[in-house]
Amino acid sequence: MVIGVGSEPDTLSPLLCYGKDGNSKLFDGLLARDADLKLVPALAKALPQVADDGLTYT
Repeated sequence: MVIGVGSEPDTLSPLLCYGKDGNSKLFDGLLARDADLKLVPALAKALPQVADDGLTYT
């Protein structure tokens, strides 16, 4: 795999990498965006459900 980026990633460890280029190109997140830029589950089984008060996500 060849990906052109402006700089080298700081590290390949997802725990230590704070730059977007390292993690986003190598690891999937819990959620992703579809072609319409709507959130869809990636590694998550489903989208979180937000309570009416907006404070609880399940």
